[in-house]
Amino acid sequence: MHKKNPENALKRAQEQRLIVRIQAREAGWKTLFGQLVREHIQAVHGRCLAYLKNADDAADATQEALFRAFRAIDRFRGDASLRTWLFAIADNECHTLVRKRARYQLEPDLEPPLETLLVVHDIPGLNTDDDSELVQWALQRIGPHNRDVLQLRYFADLSINEVAATLGIGLSAAKMRLYRAQQQLADVISPAQVEHAA
Repeated sequence: MHKKNPENALKRAQEQRLIVRIQAREAGWKTLFGQLVREHIQAVHGRCLAYLKNADDAADATQEALFRAFRAIDRFRGDASLRTWLFAIADNECHTLVRKRARYQLEPDLEPPLETLLVVHDIPGLNTDDDSELVQWALQRIGPHNRDVLQLRYFADLSINEVAATLGIGLSAAKMRLYRAQQQLADVISPAQVEHAA
């Protein structure tokens, strides 16, 4: 018959006492949580690396998993070992990261260059050079959120995924904001160009 390792049993009991102190919010409980994490961080990282096959992604997933564990520590009841619980959180984080990556790959960067956009809106002859006075003038007359997304996409030459990450918003929200910004820019430039032509 297989006997439990007394050393492991002692370690788990000590860990359980530490968790009780953390959940009770004893003085220095965040430091105690750090001690707890140090015991498992390599194992969690190894699991993420085995799942994701990419060191940077594994590091991100590990950090996010441990942050989620920190926020959820009050819900840990000890039905399974702490490591098993951390692994479950890490697995979920890895799965989420893989799903996000697949979704980004399925949504190509389809928006046209600003020059094409301006022509489509019957605003020919403009470019995005910094010395294009009309474009710069128009950018100052649209909302700051719309101005930011246009500057990041067309002047900083970021992909729509990079724009979303920079602004801290989702990909769909970034695409919608870019579309609205393009519309607003065109609405500002069209009458200005007509007035200039007159």
